[in-house]
Amino acid sequence: MKKMVVFGVFGALLLMSSCDLISKNTTKKAHEIANQRIDTINWNDVDRFPFFENCDEMADKQEQQNCFEITFSDHVINALNKKRLPVKEEINDTVFLELRIDHEGRVSILTLEQDEHIKQSIPELERILKEVLQELPRIYPAVKKAVSDNDTQMVTVATRFRLPVVIAVD
Repeated sequence: MKKMVVFGVFGALLLMSSCDLISKNTTKKAHEIANQRIDTINWNDVDRFPFFENCDEMADKQEQQNCFEITFSDHVINALNKKRLPVKEEINDTVFLELRIDHEGRVSILTLEQDEHIKQSIPELERILKEVLQELPRIYPAVKKAVSDNDTQMVTVATRFRLPVVIAVD
């Protein structure tokens, strides 16, 4: 029984040391390929916009963008209309949300631009908007192409959007 344990340990050590040599070459090759792909990415544009289930992911970029923006805006507007915003006076103004959609499709608010009147009238606005964003249907993230030699790979990426939200409360 002791011989088998010694052989097992010796075999494992032998495998780990030989894998280490293979691993170094594989890692080096993987880094070269990754660097080639990174060099080919246009970081100022996406190849496919984020999209919702109701959007056609195969549509051209302009249609993708329109579908995403309309679906996103409609959801936010409908959700805000269902909320009871606690205000004491009439408001008709626009706030701007700067949003980030990460590489997994999660949405977060980076900034909320609002004037002082809205801040005082609706101090809970940012919290309410965060709740609304949590209720969004699933978002599929934006995609960029990464090309190396004869290989093309689609990579999910984070994107930023600036969304105007009209606050009109009687």
